[in-house]
Amino acid sequence: MYKRISQADKNLIKVLREKQASGNQTEISPINNQNLLYYNSVNLAVGKQGSGKSLLFLREIMNIQNEKNIHLFIYVTPNGDINDSTMLAIKSCLTVPFLVVTEEDLQEVVKGVVNLKNIYNDMVRDGMVDKLDPEQKKEI
Repeated sequence: MYKRISQADKNLIKVLREKQASGNQTEISPINNQNLLYYNSVNLAVGKQGSGKSLLFLREIMNIQNEKNIHLFIYVTPNGDINDSTMLAIKSCLTVPFLVVTEEDLQEVVKGVVNLKNIYNDMVRDGMVDKLDPEQKKEI
């Protein structure tokens, strides 16, 4: 039921790790060797209803949610309601922050997230993150 990591994925992970080790930082990089998800990436699963898309993604998210970096999971539905039985069953196990958005609002939400990420990166670069109070950090 779960997709094994293909040889192409293994080769990509190896090359990106070598590039990172050489000091050449990459925008998209593997989170770890056990997952199919990458930092700074958009991952989509498309298929017929009941084909295991939600289970695949939720399994991957549960595996990365204990990583030291902050992750955001955006769950897209036609009307903004969680009506997927797998998500309803597993969401209480998620510790990673997630947003539930409509298909219609997705583009605007992603633009906002990218904008906030850029602001945060500027704050990190300028040494301002340590000056934020805990509530401000949580909001970001």
